[in-house]
Order: sequence, then structure tokens, then C-alpha cells
Amino acid sequence: MIANYLTAHQIQFCPSVATWQAAIQLAAQPLLQNQTINSQYIDAIIQNVYTNGNYFILLPEIAMAHARPENGSLKNGMSFLKLTQAVFFPRQTPVKIIFVIAGENNAAHLQLIEALADFFSNSTLTEQLLSVSNKKDLLHLIEQF
Repeated sequence: MIANYLTAHQIQFCPSVATWQAAIQLAAQPLLQNQTINSQYIDAIIQNVYTNGNYFILLPEIAMAHARPENGSLKNGMSFLKLTQAVFFPRQTPVKIIFVIAGENNAAHLQLIEALADFFSNSTLTEQLLSVSNKKDLLHLIEQF
């Protein structure tokens, strides 16, 4: 399922960003550009961190950023950002990989969360994910899943 939503156009690699807010904005840009989300969705993700803490940091250095569909998700989609240098979220939690997911409704939103959670539950894939350094290798890794 992940391969259906994560294409080369939604994948980014970047050396570093100044803040966790900038990391979320950058990670979400491909979805904003292809009109999967609007800017309110990005604002809602950032606000969720202020309100709820680092709830979407599921594994060391890996986050699954998202907000409720009614907060600006227009269709189903996913994007990926990998940072060379970790950015620190509140409580000094380092993150190098951010997946942004958007579902057009609650059911689709939950399916995307479940698909990534299944991916993350495979420790071999997760280790490979942390070492991936280009789009081709990431797409190959996702296709294996």
C-alpha cells in the first residue's frame, strides 16, 4: 500500500533544517504542491505537536506526521523527508525521517497509519530505512514490503 502513495516526487533528502516546524513544512511540501493537502493541514500538524507532544514519533528518529482529515487533507497521499542531521522536536527528541500522511477521510487516514505501522514493525526494513540515502533505494525498499 505504501508504494501506491509514495512516489519519487514525494521523496526528499536534505542535509538539515533549523527547526522541527521547518522539517514538517518541508516534509509536507510535495503534498501541498500536488494539492493532496492545503496549508491548514501543515498548520494542524504543527499545532498537534504543541497540544499533544511528540505523539507521532513512533520509533527512534522516525516520525509519522499527520492531522485529522478535516483539517485540510484533500485526498490520500504520503511524503517522505530524510535529514542527514537530526532535527530536535520538543523534549530534545531527535528525528531524521518524517513521513507525512494525508487521508481524504477517517477510514483512509487509518489505513495509511496502519500501513506505515506494519512497515515499522519489521525491524530489518526499519534499519534499512534509516540507512537509505537516495530515492531509488527507498523506492526499492518500499516495493519489497
